[in-house]
Amino acid sequence: MKFKVKVIETLAKIVEVEADSPVAAKEAAEQMWLDGDIDFNALDDHHSHEIYLIGRESRGPALLGCYLMTVSVMILLSCKILTS
Repeated sequence: MKFKVKVIETLAKIVEVEADSPVAAKEAAEQMWLDGDIDFNALDDHHSHEIYLIGRESRGPALLGCYLMTVSVMILLSCKILTS
């Protein structure tokens, strides 16, 4: 029997940024991620995984034996707030 299974892998990395406020730190981390400056390694940065059985209702030839893999990226942020 063939089943469709959805696999979700969550990667997490703590990055350190310099910013004037927590909001600015989050924005800086977001920009780093958008620019590709945060590199994830599936072995070192694995946070969790979930596996869901999808079912067998739409088993067309193109989907037979197929599974979905979605990588969710979660950035855990370590803020270094500058003080004057």
